[in-house]
Amino acid sequence: MTPFRRCLFVVAAVVLAGANGPVAATEFRFPSGAITVPDGYTIDVAAAPPLVERPVTIDFDERGRLYVTESSGTNIAVAEQVKNPTHRVFRLVDSDGDGTFDRRTVYAEGLMMPEGSLWYRGSLYVTAPPEIWKFTDADDDGVAESREVWFDAKTLTGCANDLHGPYLGRDGRIYWCKGAFAEQSYDLPGRPGWTTRASHIFRARDDTSELEPVLTGGMDNPVDVVFTPEGERIMSCTFLVHPGGGERDGLIHALYGGVYGKDHGVLDGHARTGPLLPALAHLGPAAPCGLHRHSGVGHGEALAGNLFTTSFNLRTVFRTELVPAGATFTTTDTPFLQADWVDFHPTDVIEDADGSLLVVDTGGWYKLCCPTSQLEKPAVLGAIYRVRRDGATPIADLRGLALDWKGMTPADLAALLADPRPAVVARATDTLARIGAAAVPAVRDVFAASTSPAVRQQAIWTLARIDGDEARRVVRGGLGDPDAGVRQTACHVVGLHRDDAALEVLGSIVVNDAAPVARAAAEALGRLGLAEACAPLLAATDRADDRALDHSITYALIETAAPDPLRTALAAGSPAVKRGALLALDQMADRLPAPALSPEDVIPLCAAGDTSVREAAWWVAGRHPDWSAALAHQVPALLRQMTTAVAADRAAIAALLAPLAANPAVAGAVAVAIDDDEPAIRAAALEAMRAAHPTATPPSWVGVLAHLAASPSDRDSPAAAESGEAIAVLAGLPLSKEARAVFRPLAFQIESAGTLAPRAILQALGLLGEATGELPDVVVGRLLLIATLGESPVDRNAAATILASASLPQRLRLRVGDAFAKLGAQEATLLLPGLVKEGGEPLVRAVDGLGRGEVAGFVRRDLLEAAVNGLPEESAALGADLLAKTEALVASEREAFEKLLAALPEGDPVRGHAVFAGKTGSCSSCHAMAYVGGRIGPDLSHIGAIRTPRDLLEAIVRPSASFVRSYEPSIVVTDDGRSFQGVVREGAGGALAIQTSATVVERVPREEVESIEPGRTSIMPQGYDKLLSPQDLADLVAFLHRAK
Repeated sequence: MTPFRRCLFVVAAVVLAGANGPVAATEFRFPSGAITVPDGYTIDVAAAPPLVERPVTIDFDERGRLYVTESSGTNIAVAEQVKNPTHRVFRLVDSDGDGTFDRRTVYAEGLMMPEGSLWYRGSLYVTAPPEIWKFTDADDDGVAESREVWFDAKTLTGCANDLHGPYLGRDGRIYWCKGAFAEQSYDLPGRPGWTTRASHIFRARDDTSELEPVLTGGMDNPVDVVFTPEGERIMSCTFLVHPGGGERDGLIHALYGGVYGKDHGVLDGHARTGPLLPALAHLGPAAPCGLHRHSGVGHGEALAGNLFTTSFNLRTVFRTELVPAGATFTTTDTPFLQADWVDFHPTDVIEDADGSLLVVDTGGWYKLCCPTSQLEKPAVLGAIYRVRRDGATPIADLRGLALDWKGMTPADLAALLADPRPAVVARATDTLARIGAAAVPAVRDVFAASTSPAVRQQAIWTLARIDGDEARRVVRGGLGDPDAGVRQTACHVVGLHRDDAALEVLGSIVVNDAAPVARAAAEALGRLGLAEACAPLLAATDRADDRALDHSITYALIETAAPDPLRTALAAGSPAVKRGALLALDQMADRLPAPALSPEDVIPLCAAGDTSVREAAWWVAGRHPDWSAALAHQVPALLRQMTTAVAADRAAIAALLAPLAANPAVAGAVAVAIDDDEPAIRAAALEAMRAAHPTATPPSWVGVLAHLAASPSDRDSPAAAESGEAIAVLAGLPLSKEARAVFRPLAFQIESAGTLAPRAILQALGLLGEATGELPDVVVGRLLLIATLGESPVDRNAAATILASASLPQRLRLRVGDAFAKLGAQEATLLLPGLVKEGGEPLVRAVDGLGRGEVAGFVRRDLLEAAVNGLPEESAALGADLLAKTEALVASEREAFEKLLAALPEGDPVRGHAVFAGKTGSCSSCHAMAYVGGRIGPDLSHIGAIRTPRDLLEAIVRPSASFVRSYEPSIVVTDDGRSFQGVVREGAGGALAIQTSATVVERVPREEVESIEPGRTSIMPQGYDKLLSPQDLADLVAFLHRAK
């Protein structure tokens, strides 16, 4: 055995930092480092190299053999991997039952990147995008001789996060997740040709029939799904919100029909019940992967129902306790397992039959689209660990292998639904389901006779997997069970099968039962699709005092697709009824032959006395900009309301106005407020404009903003601050070339006066974009001075961006060429294409300057080669020298970084904070910590938890070495030949918002985009190793590493 297999020694009396204070813990030492678990637990290695090397996901069969999907360690582009897939699946066996696996076979090979595995009914289902495969080993020799595509998503994107799963629901359906925002189409019941780019949870029978989405989201990566005994779904996901304040990834209560963050264009067209549904638990930049709900076996009641989530980034397995709260939950989240070495990356966690937890560490191989694996390290191998509870009572025949399964009658099998062994209960449930209708009497008898709610609940789940009237009748009986959890389960099963015989009882439950049961009943009523369901659902709106119950009632009303009773309720109902009817009528439009609402229905309600009705009406109106002219007269009152509101309420009012800004009347009312005599009103109008993100800037805004931006006489006056705000708002708007041209004289006036802050002046000049045209010599001189010697890298970058947009005559291009000896890599990258296009002596001077400088190794190779190829023949030697020097610089780059790292003094985090927030570093211009700072780059609130000091230093001085997920640069080319390089985000109305530099956002309508290709240069400026002293760098790294 390798030394990997056992811990070397134990050091006690350490702590895990929990949400409710420190948790006493024990540290176990392994060759790679230490793993800490709470006191009372032991951790050991269950499988190690060479048995497994880079395990990713795992699952057991009914005999206790472990199936392990294994990466080959490659990080080549996904489009290349799919041509020659090299990943595998192993079957591991623990021959002597000691908890350590000792034999393996190669069960399957030639797979794409594995992203989930499920053993079900004699076959292994493996997600390997773009497909989910079904592997079968009929002769049980450990090698699958049959392989078939069970499901084909038909999309594969650059990070291969198009699919995760599959997962077996308690209802017998197979669930899986879609991510990555590629467009997929499905024929849904009653909705053929349904198309989506959003993320989803899907489910289907094991023959793929009855496929349907159960959740919609804007998250990048929905990953794992688990199910409570009552039938509620919990999902782990990444980028649930736009990163900020330490929030990014998390867990959600995955409600049927729910729409979750993050909010962007992929959610357009999906029915909503109001604001996006909230997270259940925020985990920060954790990159949660595997998720498991523990049965409690072998651990006692303390762990029963707890969730365990693997965090790839944080080297942690979190324990989450679900606390019922209304129709949903709150959580208590604490670290359960933590490793102290950087290449420990847990990707899956499941429960063995004895209750011990198996935790998969995939090792250091993964780098593709990963923000924490800065280097691919396929030689750093992973392992599978086992966590046991000390003193746990051994359980005989854990999986029931000694039972005569083939000789059992349905009554024998039904009796096993009360067995204390979860593996036995699961096998009995599936065996009864496979028997089908003949098993229903035996299950019915157990349901009727058992005094255990858990057993009655399991009987309902068994019947969920059996078709037929008798199974449906017994389940309906569960709606009247004395236990709320059983009633909740019965509601889920009735809804799954759309059993309309349950209508009357469901109607009573939604009005009168406990909130979790009522929520499940509302879900079931909606799935019936009957107009008769509207009356009880509307009656229940008065009790919908939490977002989960409110959502399920409203979504159920939408699913009825019955506008007539809702229109009656809208005219005469209580405020809660009016609100529910209004939202449902609006959002059921795509299920009807014609819209159910008119402006005459909605506009009067925007002035309703009840706040909930008024806000709902504004929300609906915001989805119909063509109605909004009738609301223009209410804009002044809303803006005045903003002047006295707290920040959150101000933002909410601005969000209500935002979607209406496309209407000229509403936009005009906001524009008028910019000329108001009261500064607070002007500030509110600016905030409303900033929140709007229109696809085209209202013409009325350009003039008033330009007037407000006019340079004041006093640099430190309130007018100067207001002018800067106006320029910032303009910078966030999609200005046409004509609008930019209108602003041109004013931009030069602002630059000449010099009474605004330098950053605001640069932003004003940056507004000119494609209308920059020729610049005065004096302006070019100042911009070159900033680009070469500016104290702030943000300002240097902005200056270079402006120069790159300008039309410069030969004499000024020569000055630009002369500056290349002093330019940083980012500035050179911005300016070089223009000189290549024009060629001549300016290009020669630029190449010569790059050859004499030290940044050529950081400039994109394709740009350098284009520059060299554009040189006149007599200067070819300069080009050859430059390329040779570049190769030498690249070769020495790693050595230079290692020397910098080795020479770095000890850092002081207090001084580092000053560097982060100060003018020289300008870090806070682009990065936020705890909601304070810019949002151009990744949020850094918890960066120290996922990056080592070495990684942090490399990210600062070599920003293009790797890219954080969702901040990868792209090159966007339009159909008229324009090219933009930067970070691409979905903008309003499907337009692309391209952050091309720290101060410039370009907005391009999606229909004008010809191609989007991956970029290689970060928009974060290079050269911080020159800008900051070694002590400053050390202090900054120390500050960032403390941000946990």
